[in-house]
Amino acid sequence: MHKKYNLAGANNPNWQIAEPAILKTWARGILQASHSKLYAIHFMALVLSTLAFLGGFVLRSLATICILYIGYIIFNDFLKIVVTAVFPTISNNPYQVIEGAAWIHYLIGYMIIVKIMLFVLGKNLNEWIGDALLHLFAMMFGMAPLKLLAHGLLKENIWAQTLATKGFMGAYLVYTMAATPTEFEQLFEKINDLHDRSNDESARKELEELCSKHSKLQRNEEEEAWWVR
Repeated sequence: MHKKYNLAGANNPNWQIAEPAILKTWARGILQASHSKLYAIHFMALVLSTLAFLGGFVLRSLATICILYIGYIIFNDFLKIVVTAVFPTISNNPYQVIEGAAWIHYLIGYMIIVKIMLFVLGKNLNEWIGDALLHLFAMMFGMAPLKLLAHGLLKENIWAQTLATKGFMGAYLVYTMAATPTEFEQLFEKINDLHDRSNDESARKELEELCSKHSKLQRNEEEEAWWVR
């Protein structure tokens, strides 16, 4: 049998206490969340993510242009050979450039291009694509993936635990709590706050009591739901 909720923070016993309550509070809240609020949150998150990516792209592009301009002033002749070796059509006499360019000029030219692409786009492109796919996927399927994940967490499915404890899900869980009823949002914030202060003995005891109470409440609700069925 797998160890429940020990997929992240395995070396932190306080996190092992708090994590099940945090994830199940999120799950219970999402199942009662307003669809309109969920759509609004996902749309705004997608817009902000896109603006952040475009803003970073513009700033990095401007920085790259400035660096290339300074480099062109300092290493004028060398950079001319390097650039025209990679892009011979921009030269007035491309054949002469190609004959005069050594293999090192081609290598440096392509290295500069790769470095520029990695700097301007880099992991920002991957992060934006991931964010966009996550939010679009949820909206396209009517928030069904979110509800499915919430059901999985309440049933303590290993796939749901694995997905919910991925690094990219941390911020996602936090801002989607804004769509849940107030009592779940407040409980979520309180558990996180107690965990942040769990090095203090009184806060740790309160965290243990709250999580224990939450666990018992969850079991009672599951038993009541079973008898209703």
